Amino acid sequence: MVGETADHNYRLPMTQAELGDALGISEVYANRMLRRLENSNLIVSDQRMLRIPDLDALKAAAEFDARYLHLDGAPQAVRDALPPPPRAS
Repeated sequence: MVGETADHNYRLPMTQAELGDALGISEVYANRMLRRLENSNLIVSDQRMLRIPDLDALKAAAEFDARYLHLDGAPQAVRDALPPPPRAS
């Protein structure tokens, strides 16, 4: 990944306003989410450097499900290619 160092440090050469714009969210919401990640010890930020101390914990916290990209009108082949939903634990 561009900007990544071996120990999961990243240069973040953009402001929160630019980050929010790139993600389609407000600067205020971008700030809230970054603070939430910091308060949960999932990221550590220092000026324009972002460190991820535990990448697996960040991935688990994200609860990412690729199926969110699926739209009802997508072809059946797309739906068939998606992995089954994770089982509730």
